[in-house]
Amino acid sequence: CRNFNNVWNDIPDQLDKGNYNFKDDTYSDNLFTDKSYGNDIDKVNAVSFWLFEQNLWDDSSSSINDKSNIDIVHYIVIWLIHMLRLKSDGKTDKVMEFYNKCINDDMSYINSIKNTNTIAYKSYMGLINSKLSLMNKGINDISKFYDAFKSLCNMYNEKTA
Repeated sequence: CRNFNNVWNDIPDQLDKGNYNFKDDTYSDNLFTDKSYGNDIDKVNAVSFWLFEQNLWDDSSSSINDKSNIDIVHYIVIWLIHMLRLKSDGKTDKVMEFYNKCINDDMSYINSIKNTNTIAYKSYMGLINSKLSLMNKGINDISKFYDAFKSLCNMYNEKTA
């Protein structure tokens, strides 16, 4: 929850005058070699990848940490879908645009990722791909899951602060 708290501080989960309010581009700067990958969807993807790395990735073995709670992927996907749906007018077009551009093997996109992150990104893609089934099951209800998840994280963060 601490990592999500950092994200909520840097990238509020509500729009500001119809736009995302990115307060920190470090997430994108750390993921991409080319600044042209800097639209809103790319930035949201970079943050979800950062969450994956912080919670699941083991640099020493270049693999997913066996001791990690793999269920965190559900929370990352819920955050991701929530953020993408903010600008989708209740449709899934932004989520599908994200999926088709970032997850569904767009090699130019994948090649724009820094070499040090390529193996981790491919693992991330596999996990996200396996969890995107959430999209097909009541995507309109994601906000309910998101609100509950955020409330639980806020309680956890207050308790451990």
